[in-house]
Amino acid sequence: MTASHARAISWLTFIFITGAALSGCGDGDTVLALNVTLRQSALTARTLAVNITQPGQSGLDTTVTIATKETDAGPVPANNTFFERITLPASYTDSLASVTVVAKDPAGADVGMATAMVEVRPAEAVAGFVTLGEDPPPPPAEEAAAAAP
Repeated sequence: MTASHARAISWLTFIFITGAALSGCGDGDTVLALNVTLRQSALTARTLAVNITQPGQSGLDTTVTIATKETDAGPVPANNTFFERITLPASYTDSLASVTVVAKDPAGADVGMATAMVEVRPAEAVAGFVTLGEDPPPPPAEEAAAAAP
């Protein structure tokens, strides 16, 4: 084998491995890309308790640790929007699954909860979206008028 053939094989191997990693699925895995948005009242969350159920199947419970960054006020989520890749059991079939997510603060108290329904596709990746918590209400009209320049 020549050096140019070896380089070509190395590049093809690199491209194949990179493509498999970026696809989100490998070896027939069924994957949920759980897309999470944290609103202001849920920004104290440090973990997510995720429960996924599908009729006739065993439920899946997992805990997601939220990445944080340090601020003067202490740690806060690094991003208020992120996703987590969750591999579903091989027994999950081509039908709806319920995804319940509970945001928990450092003491374990619930600070937000949401549920989404996702259509499972065996050996593929599917996306589910949840928004946890609430933003504060807009200021009353008088306050907004007083704050206007």
